[in-house]
Amino acid sequence: MTATMPDWSVILPAVAVLAVVGLLLWRILASAPSRRASDDPYVEGLEAWVEGRLALAEELLREAVGTAPDAVEPYLQLGNLLRETDRPDKAAAMHRTLTVRPDLDRDQRVRTGLALADDLLALDQPVEAGQVLDTLIRGADHRAAYWRLRFRQWVALADDREVARALKYAAGHVPPEQRGEFHAGHQFFLLDRAFAAALAGDRGTAEGHLKQVGRDGPAAPWLPLVKAVLLVQRDRIQEALDLVTAELTDQPGALVAFQAYVRPVLLEKNMFDRWVPLLRRVVTGPDAPVPLVIELAHLLAKTGRREEALTLLEMNRARPDMTPDAAAPLLGPVIREEGGPALVKVWETLAPLWADARFVCPACGHESRRLGWFCPACMRCGPLDLSSSTCRGES
Repeated sequence: MTATMPDWSVILPAVAVLAVVGLLLWRILASAPSRRASDDPYVEGLEAWVEGRLALAEELLREAVGTAPDAVEPYLQLGNLLRETDRPDKAAAMHRTLTVRPDLDRDQRVRTGLALADDLLALDQPVEAGQVLDTLIRGADHRAAYWRLRFRQWVALADDREVARALKYAAGHVPPEQRGEFHAGHQFFLLDRAFAAALAGDRGTAEGHLKQVGRDGPAAPWLPLVKAVLLVQRDRIQEALDLVTAELTDQPGALVAFQAYVRPVLLEKNMFDRWVPLLRRVVTGPDAPVPLVIELAHLLAKTGRREEALTLLEMNRARPDMTPDAAAPLLGPVIREEGGPALVKVWETLAPLWADARFVCPACGHESRRLGWFCPACMRCGPLDLSSSTCRGES
């Protein structure tokens, strides 16, 4: 019997097809675990949230809650998402339900309590938020999130003393890498309150806050401003001007703020010419604040140096913030006059046309008429930025 030779022309293509099919099956099976992980609606919901697809994130988190109703994390994060999308009432209802569950571990219980306190603050219920935070103090006083909520709670209650205490305590108890945030916040908040008190004539409160502001801390560069205001209130005007000249020439925002305060005092006491030397030192470069440029031009015109005033404006006319509204109406009446009224009368005529400076929060854009170190809109503690133009907001 003769042996039959295999037909390799048929076998080899068949083997090749089987090899390709096997390779495809291996790749499919090898990728199955990762695909199943990515199909988890909770994980996908968090990913969609990070990517800013909030509607999809909510849909996926609701699916995760429905799929595993006993799971804690999907329930907690869904509530957080509801608060972020301006539904703090629904978020509070979810988180309050979660707080009474007996199966939460310590960390979950703390995070749920913090989330509920956040909801209540968003609902403008600081007293209730404080009650929730009181229950967490023993397990959360080392967490930065806890003290940020405490800070917001006391700000909402307008309790400056407790605000400062919360920031100071947090600076000594949160992890080392987060302490700088709270230390700086404590110093800037005290400085802001000191300046507000000084402007209001409450010297005792202002001086009390100043005693707690470090002389070499982040708020130190602005301390002379508050001290100068207090000196003016004690009728030590020349000392105030000397202090500002010595300490604040590199702080244009502080100079503008002091000028706004001291201007009527200098008018009343006929001492405005003493402001000229300082302004000459400051108004030299192309970046000098427009309010200070205008003020120097004012003073030069009022003391008979009108050509010098015009030259100063001419040097700054190319600046986009040196608008006709800011400059020309202020000096026009004085420059055109031939005999003119008394110097004080001219000052009173020009003062209402003063171009306001505005101070802007670099974090949220909130605008204020006065320099500050605390933004009431976003609760950032830090200096507001000077921006020369008509003020569109006020705090």
